[in-house]
Amino acid sequence: MHFGDRMSSEDNFKGIFDSYDERSKSLMDLLPETDDITLITLKGHLIIEEALYSIVSSHCNFPKYIDDARLSFSQLSNIAKALISLPLHQTMFPAILKLNKLRNNLAHNISSDKAETLANEFVSLCGDSDKSDQELCEQVKVSICYLLGGLSVIGAASEMIGNMPNE
Repeated sequence: MHFGDRMSSEDNFKGIFDSYDERSKSLMDLLPETDDITLITLKGHLIIEEALYSIVSSHCNFPKYIDDARLSFSQLSNIAKALISLPLHQTMFPAILKLNKLRNNLAHNISSDKAETLANEFVSLCGDSDKSDQELCEQVKVSICYLLGGLSVIGAASEMIGNMPNE
């Protein structure tokens, strides 16, 4: 590898990370300022789904067909796990699947006695579980932001690794 190649790779690396960072920030701006845990969860689920689509699409030559496939959240999550180049499956994806369970519970039940338990389980899967000074709704929101940040890093790094020439 020549010095010029290294600079080109570093520029490419920075460009990929900047792109994911910009996408993540614009998605985080979509989370509403509210105490409504249902709204936060539904919007957050859509945002995480969009981040997963971004990861999957970045690994495809023809991403239009991913959109056309109308994948379920679970299918999309599994495809993202299969494509990422980093072994972080046990770090991020249990929380992503728990968010999906919480979303499904809230979206398909007028009232649910499981929602609070699912929300607490989701929050506990997203790092620091001592957020007792925050309302549960805020904890869910912070946890969604945690996932989005993690997916941004995973997506950018995985795309960069996938773009590296084989030597």
